[in-house]
Amino acid sequence: MAARGGQDFIPSAARRGKQCSKPIPVRPIAAAVKAQATLKWGDYMLRQQIGAGATGKVYRALDRNQNRDVAIKFLRKSLTTSSTVVERFVREARTVAELNQPGIVAVHGMGQTPGGGLFLVMDLVRGRDLDLVRRAALVEPSQAAAWVADAARIVHAAHERGVIHCDLKPSNLLLDQAGRILVTDFGLAVRSDDWGLGGVLYFLIAGHAPHSGSDLACVLASIVSAAPVSFAAPEFGAMPQGVLAALRQCLAKRPDDRLCSAVQLADHLHSQSTPS
Repeated sequence: MAARGGQDFIPSAARRGKQCSKPIPVRPIAAAVKAQATLKWGDYMLRQQIGAGATGKVYRALDRNQNRDVAIKFLRKSLTTSSTVVERFVREARTVAELNQPGIVAVHGMGQTPGGGLFLVMDLVRGRDLDLVRRAALVEPSQAAAWVADAARIVHAAHERGVIHCDLKPSNLLLDQAGRILVTDFGLAVRSDDWGLGGVLYFLIAGHAPHSGSDLACVLASIVSAAPVSFAAPEFGAMPQGVLAALRQCLAKRPDDRLCSAVQLADHLHSQSTPS
């Protein structure tokens, strides 16, 4: 996971002996899940929060045994009442650990806190995610295409091993200090990976998502409506013609009109450089 900066601290809920004023009722974790939570909580010391989302928070932490910094991703306690979410969290730990795929942020295992929460230990990526990169500055279309092409090749390698990401978005694509793209956060939502990669490229060019709305229901309504995605923003005029064509295909309403695979998208983005 990418470090976002900020001062070191230990969250109050994670301090030894500190109890939340209103504990959240937690369903007991199934024995099968506990059996896979082999990492020991005491082996890690939290340093600072580096990310947060709907499913949990991520912290930079010290691995006391290895004497190195890692990223620890916690599943929100309120979500441990959902067997489906817990199963997906466990599946992410197992699947990514088994992948051991270049370009995918490595997961070293899963553990359980003294309070019953679940956490994943991952490589710490020193850099920023593409959401932060685009919000900080404009991105040249050629650079955006190159990043998404690299991500597409990484995702395709996972597809060949039977793994679908299911939640591709700018904040899940990390740019490390060497300028390399890495993919993280596999599998806590449902979505087409090729469509998701198109959404990332659209955001990098336009600075906003291809679908918007005042709430989630409005966004979903926009996605399933018959109205095509708008490419009226002036930024799309500077895109190479072939890249724009590939982007239109990625975001096509009908799945049959989209590109066939992530590697096909990568090939299009790498090969097309003619200005529109």
